[in-house]
Amino acid sequence: MSELNRFVGVIASMNPEAITLDNLDDAIIGIERRGQGGNRSVLIYSMSKIIDCLQKQGIKDRMNAIEYYDFNIGCLHAGPFTPKINEDEFNGTTQEEEKGRQEESGHLLPRLDGQAGDQP
Repeated sequence: MSELNRFVGVIASMNPEAITLDNLDDAIIGIERRGQGGNRSVLIYSMSKIIDCLQKQGIKDRMNAIEYYDFNIGCLHAGPFTPKINEDEFNGTTQEEEKGRQEESGHLLPRLDGQAGDQP
C-alpha cells in the first residue's frame, strides 16, 4: 500500500466524514488529528503539490494553475471536516525556491528580531 493510500485509509477509519479532494491524492502530506481518538481528523494537502497536480492534469501555465487553485480549491470550506491546506507557495514559487532566489540575489527576508538573514 502506498503512503498516500495509507493516509486515505487511515483518515477513512478515523473520520469517515473527512473530505478528500478529487484527483489530488498526490498532494496529501499528512493528517491533522482532531477530537478525542482522532474522530474529527482531516487530511492535510500541500498547496504547491496541488498546483503541481493541476499542471499535470492539463493546466500547463503555473500562474493559471495558481489562479484555478485560488478560485476553486483554496477558498473551499465544506464544514468542519474540510481538509487543511499547507500554504507552501509564495508568489508562484515554493518557499524553498523563493529562499534560494533570495540567497542568490543577496536579499534575504528580514528576521522578526530585526537582524539580517532568514526568519527564525
